[in-house]
Amino acid sequence: MLTAEYDYETDIEVQRGEAYDEGREEGKLEGKLEGKLEERKNLTKKLYEEKFTVAEISKLLKMKEDEVKEIINY
Repeated sequence: MLTAEYDYETDIEVQRGEAYDEGREEGKLEGKLEGKLEERKNLTKKLYEEKFTVAEISKLLKMKEDEVKEIINY
């Protein structure tokens, strides 16, 4: 039989801890995504400097040509 009492303060503390942990995980994922996007931009610029065309870069990196043009300020 359950005889434990509900403690509002403990409940709130646990919820805050869980929310904090979730926020940290979301932040880590956002950081990884930003890193990947930055790598993609750098690769796009490098390929353009190496004389690849916008169409070639678009095909290689599976991006829209407009995205490539925006990154290289075409």
